[in-house]
Amino acid sequence: MESLNSPGARFDTGNIGLLAYADDVVMIAENMDEINEMFTPFQNTAGQAGLVCNESRTAIMKMSREGGNRGNMQVGTLNMQYKDKFKYLGAFVTERNEMDTEINERTAAGNICYHPLSTIMRSRKGKKTKMRTYNIVIGH
Repeated sequence: MESLNSPGARFDTGNIGLLAYADDVVMIAENMDEINEMFTPFQNTAGQAGLVCNESRTAIMKMSREGGNRGNMQVGTLNMQYKDKFKYLGAFVTERNEMDTEINERTAAGNICYHPLSTIMRSRKGKKTKMRTYNIVIGH
């Protein structure tokens, strides 16, 4: 296990500083010095593999009850834009860790899927036909 002095969010079992899935990466740190400490080796290693960070798709966010610095920030060689929310693996993450954004987005997505079915669901068609139509459009 890494030392508790290593960068990242501190948990009982150690620190987590990097979450990665495919080409989506999130760095977690207590402060900007830790982000810079993690980012430079990350960027160098990615470069050795022929990968580059896309500056237009790279952002920074401070999570706190007060919100964060809203200006762009220099991290390594990149000028990162500030975001108050972003989508990671299909879920919205906000600077205040609010679920309202996620709930609203999922409700809107559900409404978009349900709207074409509303006429059929209100019709006198049988339950079996309605369920079959629902499963085809919405799916499981």
